[in-house]
Amino acid sequence: MEVQDPLPRMRRDLKVQMFETADESFILLTDPWAAEETTMTLSEISYLVLQLMDGRRTLRDIQIKLNRFTGGLMLPLSQLQRLIEQFTELVLLEDEQYHSRCVPMRQAYLKSTSRQAAHAGVSYPETREELELYLDKVLSLAASREGSVPPADKIRAVIAPHLDLRVEEEAYATAYHAIAGRDPDRIILLGTGHEIQDGLFCLTLKDYETPLGSMPCDREAVQMLKDAAPTVCSPDDLPHRDEHALEFQVPFLQKVLARSDVPIVPILCGSLHEELEGCRKPSDIPGVPKFIEALQGLVTERTLFVAGVDFSHIGQKFGHGVPASTMLDAARRHDQNLLDALCAGALDDFWGEVQSVQNSYHVCGFATLCLLLETLSGCKGHVLRHDFWKEDETESAVSFASVVLT
Repeated sequence: MEVQDPLPRMRRDLKVQMFETADESFILLTDPWAAEETTMTLSEISYLVLQLMDGRRTLRDIQIKLNRFTGGLMLPLSQLQRLIEQFTELVLLEDEQYHSRCVPMRQAYLKSTSRQAAHAGVSYPETREELELYLDKVLSLAASREGSVPPADKIRAVIAPHLDLRVEEEAYATAYHAIAGRDPDRIILLGTGHEIQDGLFCLTLKDYETPLGSMPCDREAVQMLKDAAPTVCSPDDLPHRDEHALEFQVPFLQKVLARSDVPIVPILCGSLHEELEGCRKPSDIPGVPKFIEALQGLVTERTLFVAGVDFSHIGQKFGHGVPASTMLDAARRHDQNLLDALCAGALDDFWGEVQSVQNSYHVCGFATLCLLLETLSGCKGHVLRHDFWKEDETESAVSFASVVLT
């Protein structure tokens, strides 16, 4: 490794999460293309060095930039070199090792016409028989709520969690029990795209596979959306490969609907954080009005929207530096304001609530729900369940809700 040679860039497909305590911060990196998904821990300084690797900078460039960003830290070139060698061993760089291992896997996925169940056998059973029994058990948790739910044929949209099924079964149960027996002509399947890097929306032409079979993609509808608004759509569908937000909804839809092969339009939504201040709704963003217009053109009286989202993410695991227990009351109030706006169909209030706190509660379903509210203007909501899941070992918590819109 020569001092004057440009270094490889940091991989752009790593999953990144900050973990912060009162004393120090760590960055957790997960490689989605490893044979067995593993998580690596880096210090803030190590991660800063990794971020500075943009494919153009040399070892000396990184030393100088690091010095400026840290206000005076001057790591010896030999120490920087050892750190970068560790990055290479961990396959954190877009170098020869990465391309030889990961690129063929990426290409194979891109060519496939189906999106395989990435979380079967981990978050839910991987055989048809076991999954059928599991879903029956989960859905039975909602049987006592029938009187408080609007008629299934009046429901235009279902909002369910994408939290791991194993930790919050009742919220899934209440959401999907509400639409049991429905026979929609098409499902617009929306969810948080945690790994979207380019574009606001990520679409796929792939069928979604589960142990219960296949939910076919409405390829004509998806292609129409991509053609209508190419500037706001991701260039490929790689973010769908491991994303759980949509996958966790599909087995329930296959189980409760009158037909298990209803065509779906799978849409992942990226972040609107950078647009919070300058906009008041998704259609204020260039390119998005054409997307929404095209999406509205797909809607008939028998179209069903399904959104897989979570709400507030608080505590050490999400970079707050304090335990979630100290934030629970404030986060609960924030969630309630969002749910009130959602149930009133008030997009302006919904956006304004998140804007007022600069999304400091990390509501990962914000973009998805804004898109839903603008597409289905005039809808009214009914909250079936809302609560927090607490992860005591990391002093963190995530809120979730099951809601139906009529």
